[in-house]
Amino acid sequence: ATSSMFMKNTGPLLSFGQAIVNGDPKEVKNRSLSQWFNTSAFQIAEPYTPRTNPRYYSGLRGPGFWSLDSTLVKYFPITERVNLEFRMEFYNTTNSFMPSGINTGIGSANFGKSIGQANYGREIQYTARIRF
Repeated sequence: ATSSMFMKNTGPLLSFGQAIVNGDPKEVKNRSLSQWFNTSAFQIAEPYTPRTNPRYYSGLRGPGFWSLDSTLVKYFPITERVNLEFRMEFYNTTNSFMPSGINTGIGSANFGKSIGQANYGREIQYTARIRF
C-alpha cells in the first residue's frame, strides 16, 4: 500500500518597515534569491518621520513552498493470524530545496535576499513490526 501527502502554498506577503520609497519595488529584471525585489527603490527614513510607504505591496510575495511526503507499506503473512509489516516513510520525497523567507530589513546587508533553507533534506524512516 502507498500513500502520499502533497502540500503547496504561495509565498507570504512581504512586509516592510518605515522607509522612503522611490520607484516600484516589484520591478526587478531577473528575480533571483539574491535579489527578490527592487531593493534600490528603498531608502532608510530619518528617525521620527511619519510613515508614508505601505506595509505591503500588492503582488509582492516571498518564495512559495511545496512538499511531498510518501509512505510505502508491505505486509508479509507468517501464519494465519500473524504477519510482518514493513513500512518506509519518506519526508521531502523529492529532496527539493525550498528557500527561506526574504529579508525585508531595510539597511541590512542581506536586504532583498533569501539566505537560508526553509525545509530539511530528504528524511527516511523505516519500521518492521510483527502484528498478531
